[in-house]
Amino acid sequence: MPVFYNKARKSYYIRVTVGGRRFYCYKPAGPNQVAWTRKKDAQLYEPTFLSTLTDECDNKDIRCDDLGPLFLEEQKARLKPNSYYGVERNFLKYIAPFFRKMKVMDVTNAYLDTINLTLNKRKKNTYQQACCCRSFIRYLKRTKGELDPSRISTPKNHKPADESYVIYTPEQFEKLLSVIEDQSDSFMVTLLFYYGLRCGEMMGLKWDDFSCGKLHIRRSVSRRGENGKGQAITTPKTKNSIRDYPILNAIKPYLDSLPRESEWCFPCRNGWNGATTIGHSEVRRKADKYMEKAGLPHMKVHGFRHSCVSYLLSKGMSYRTVARWVGDTETVVLQTYSHLLPDEKDQIADFLDGENPNETRAIALRGGSFDYWPPSFSVKRPKNRASVFLCTPIFFAIHALLFFFDMYLRISSSRPVSFRCDDRFPLGLPRVTPSFFLRAKASFVL
Repeated sequence: MPVFYNKARKSYYIRVTVGGRRFYCYKPAGPNQVAWTRKKDAQLYEPTFLSTLTDECDNKDIRCDDLGPLFLEEQKARLKPNSYYGVERNFLKYIAPFFRKMKVMDVTNAYLDTINLTLNKRKKNTYQQACCCRSFIRYLKRTKGELDPSRISTPKNHKPADESYVIYTPEQFEKLLSVIEDQSDSFMVTLLFYYGLRCGEMMGLKWDDFSCGKLHIRRSVSRRGENGKGQAITTPKTKNSIRDYPILNAIKPYLDSLPRESEWCFPCRNGWNGATTIGHSEVRRKADKYMEKAGLPHMKVHGFRHSCVSYLLSKGMSYRTVARWVGDTETVVLQTYSHLLPDEKDQIADFLDGENPNETRAIALRGGSFDYWPPSFSVKRPKNRASVFLCTPIFFAIHALLFFFDMYLRISSSRPVSFRCDDRFPLGLPRVTPSFFLRAKASFVL
């Protein structure tokens, strides 16, 4: 750790080794600056201190091993605890060995291609490792600008081809509820299915979140806290995840009957490792037990979210509505959950197979206008929207108004009045074309 605590001064300082030389920083550069009393402030200043060292030292002496701890500290200040734990584990175990005892100036784009081939040959966690390596290359680029992070490509098929999602229908969910005796567990499963909550969002619920007839999602519980242990209470995954729900009738009985022994809806019973709420592993064990008891196929806890989205989409809900309900974007819902719906080609085939070509009741939307089949129909097919308008009763009503207006002008004026038009319909009515309305070609001749 580059940041240390000085007991004598009761403050934090930075210690960095660059090119075999050790450098110290006890306070930020500039006048009227004081030492750091918080560790986080010193960690945030590390990149600035490193940039000053690279100006003073020769870049040829900077090693990747010296920049590795600074890279991790920068990621720790930017990411949530659970995300940082994954980055730290992938970097120390898989990425750091590629750059061990190497100077930054010795790293070339050709060497990055070699790393990329090695990462893509691995079978597990290739996507996470590639993302972590690409982030580290961006950090090294501050010292050597010739490096190209895009040389580390993400594998196209990082997910197995045979990956399938198990989802429950409302009937299967009711069967699952029938075997759950504990009201608290039944309340937990109901929240997961009807609201499509993430497991961390469900674990972070407090009784105060049920207020004013709404369910407020404001926090999430991460499975790993500091140093990858315990729990960490953070904000939800994205900004869209901070949302409000109406309280459904399915959960109102639980709010009235469940005891409120703690501020948390699902508190940790044994206080294991400093945890405050129920853990992910315990939720998974309970769900597996009830699924096996009900005789249902095994499903992951996140499968309740898939089941909620699938059920809403199958009932004709739009992607935008479903995305707002589960706290995602339309793009994520379309890319992640579209495979849960049946193929639309089957519906199109059923529609076309059931249509009788001899009948004239099929209407298709083409080019923004309606075309009528068959083509031999007595009415000429309109070519544009204006032509469609000219075939409506509104058009004939306008003709009638123009006729009476013409008669009024002829009676009230001593001189004849006529419309300058191309030709005339029967009964002496002028033919009004779309250009008549758009460009006002009608003029009066006195």
